[in-house]
Amino acid sequence: MSDTSLLRPHRATPRPGAAPEGARRRESRGGADVALFFSALAERFRELEQPLNALDAATGDGDHGAAMRRGLEAVAATVAAAEPGTAARAFRGAAGGASGTLFGALVSGLEAALAGERDLPSALTHAAGQVAKLG
Repeated sequence: MSDTSLLRPHRATPRPGAAPEGARRRESRGGADVALFFSALAERFRELEQPLNALDAATGDGDHGAAMRRGLEAVAATVAAAEPGTAARAFRGAAGGASGTLFGALVSGLEAALAGERDLPSALTHAAGQVAKLG
């Protein structure tokens, strides 16, 4: 199965009401809205859930899309609730399994970059190092 639509760039529009009413939103030094970013990412993975599950079913248990969706929805809710530094933990808890741990490291890097704590290249390099340590 080869679905190149999974690889195309996509601009997701966050669902109305995706962030809790009145939630504080953390912003990066460049003004990018961290909560909006993770909300849009969660929305995109909602769209990709079934195709990713189908790809995973060819060699695994067929739940990768569902795990990514659950993890990113948890991240979006956590970030929208202005709980700094908890996005990776939320992802790991919601996604579970090896994917939760590995992609949790990536979420941690993205959160650090979006919050202005690190530049994106160094944040992702650090996250890749964490994934390599985990195996």
